[in-house]
Amino acid sequence: MDEISLIDLKVALNQNSYIDVIKTLFSSCTYPSTEEKVQDTINYYLHTDSTDLLGIEKNNELIGILGIELMLNKGIIKHISILPDFQKEGIGTKVIKTLPIKYDLNIIEAETDNESVSFYQNLGFMTQLIENNSYSIPRYLCVLRA
Repeated sequence: MDEISLIDLKVALNQNSYIDVIKTLFSSCTYPSTEEKVQDTINYYLHTDSTDLLGIEKNNELIGILGIELMLNKGIIKHISILPDFQKEGIGTKVIKTLPIKYDLNIIEAETDNESVSFYQNLGFMTQLIENNSYSIPRYLCVLRA
């Protein structure tokens, strides 16, 4: 049976384990997707106490990441990525549904684009177009009140 688990990737980053998979996953959810931007994102998690970087494992294989910033009872999803071979299996949905319990959250927020806004809407997030964002594509604020 397939088992999904969450691990603390900050520890793994300090030990350089999983680093190639982590960089691949971050390259799919950072903009611009450059080596420098990916390394800056990794450093952000390593050096920011108010964040967690979770690894998503399936049968003890790292298949995804979720980066979250925590403020009291509010969590802001900064990054989420699942390897393409494991997408459309409901893994991201399962992980996001665990966040209110894992962190005692009343509110979860995320910012996303056209490609992923329906993912958040299907989870019950209220979405709103962000006017005048700094990207060249539409962006949405997604908010879920637990």
